[in-house]
Amino acid sequence: MVYLTYLFSNKTGSKASIDCVFKSGTSLDVQTGVHPRVLHNTEEDRSIVPTELFIPNFQANIFCYSTKVKMAQEFVETKLRGDKVTIFLKPSCPYCVTAKEVLSKYKLKAGHLEFIDITGRSDMSSLQDYFLELTGARTVPRVFIGEECVGGGSDVAELDESGKLEEMLQSIGALQ
Repeated sequence: MVYLTYLFSNKTGSKASIDCVFKSGTSLDVQTGVHPRVLHNTEEDRSIVPTELFIPNFQANIFCYSTKVKMAQEFVETKLRGDKVTIFLKPSCPYCVTAKEVLSKYKLKAGHLEFIDITGRSDMSSLQDYFLELTGARTVPRVFIGEECVGGGSDVAELDESGKLEEMLQSIGALQ
């Protein structure tokens, strides 16, 4: 999948943006009067360049987010480890608070728990796009036990209540 944001400004200075997601090799038709004739993407070439845009009275600046999502993927992969719990979060999010509270009940070995605040990061949107691709959800928290995403705050709470969370933490060697 490829993620694009089209940023437009007309002669009066009005601005608009459209976020688009499409699969490799498909054409994109946005229902807002923006009609790219053809957008191509192959698995080998992850950079997307529209051959032409028809936007009356608008000048388009087109940014391809596939590279940013790839960079987000690399960042996430450097943070995940088979014997560690990693939580990507936003501190003001109530589900993130729930996940932190649940995990704080367990005595984890030093270096086996990492909270990564994505708030205000320049790549926050790209990280969330990558979470969508990787886990099926863009929301935070994204809780990884080892290299496996177990979901968000509610999911961690359910795992805790069922006793499965402690088993998972023991299985990766994170508990003291």
